Amino acid sequence: MKKKIVVAMPIETDFIRTIEKWAAHEDFSQAEIIFMHYVRQEYSGYEMTVVSYPDEKVFAEMKPVLMNHFQAICSGMVKPGIPFKVEVLLSPSPADSMIKSLIAHKADLVVVATRGKSGIAGFFGSSFADHMSKFSPCDLLVLRPRH
Repeated sequence: MKKKIVVAMPIETDFIRTIEKWAAHEDFSQAEIIFMHYVRQEYSGYEMTVVSYPDEKVFAEMKPVLMNHFQAICSGMVKPGIPFKVEVLLSPSPADSMIKSLIAHKADLVVVATRGKSGIAGFFGSSFADHMSKFSPCDLLVLRPRH
């Protein structure tokens, strides 16, 4: 049975490099791998109405561009012939939605990158990785950048 690995794909280059370094040393031949990116949907009030950005229409225009972007990046992370899936989703709460996705996919492992902050910055900065460490329904691999 193949192990299901979900990789939380960030848009930031530093995070992507951290994930690329990890993936270069992994053997995904016995794994089902899903690279997942969430676009945060923001809401604000304006003249007695609620406005969201991006809305569904804007996201529909963004999604193919993001899918191509992540498809190109992720294809460089796995050896040729190793199948993988890329998902780009819209959510007001990417961390909570990721938890739901992990449950839906019956993931065995989730991989996230972190900025590796410590001290005061780490104490006050809540992060996606922190949320995953508290609520992930599966094993968690947190990748820190090398400084």
